[in-house]
Amino acid sequence: MPSATGCHRRRPEGSSKTWVSASAARQALYLEFGVFDGGSMRWWSQHLPHTEARLIGFDTFEGLPQDWRPGLGAGHFAVGGEPPKIDDARVSFVVGWFDDSLPKFEIPEHDQLIINVDCDVYSSAATVLSWAEPFLKPGTLIYFDEFPDRDHEMRAFKELMARSPREFRPLATARGHHWLFEVVK
Repeated sequence: MPSATGCHRRRPEGSSKTWVSASAARQALYLEFGVFDGGSMRWWSQHLPHTEARLIGFDTFEGLPQDWRPGLGAGHFAVGGEPPKIDDARVSFVVGWFDDSLPKFEIPEHDQLIINVDCDVYSSAATVLSWAEPFLKPGTLIYFDEFPDRDHEMRAFKELMARSPREFRPLATARGHHWLFEVVK
């Protein structure tokens, strides 16, 4: 596992195009946790061309639920409580806190699941990964935007790996803090 502290980025870059190529021909279900202004969602909607792909973003649009790092306190990344406007009929949003919205969410039919964990803080990442655990199967991709932050996204993923019988392999990394894993077993 990396030892560097993560940085905030809004969209996948670098080798991420190769990550998408594994899914582009499938009926992908892309779930993004932490949408902010929609930069990453727009990127993925352009790079998942299959007409049957679904892209669903989860966020309160009220910012971080708690302090994350110095200068990035509770409420940082707020965009007025409204999801971004994205001109793609395959894109939708679930507005609310993860612990309230996820238990009610029915996961749509899909050929491949892609999960983007961009919720920054441990409590949110842990909620997302605990909810997603029953849906993980070989071929599922899990993308972390701030992975090297040991106290947050990495910590939540380590806890998932410790309790889950599944096996994960790293597929790609970009700029040291974007990491993509695949469920292999």
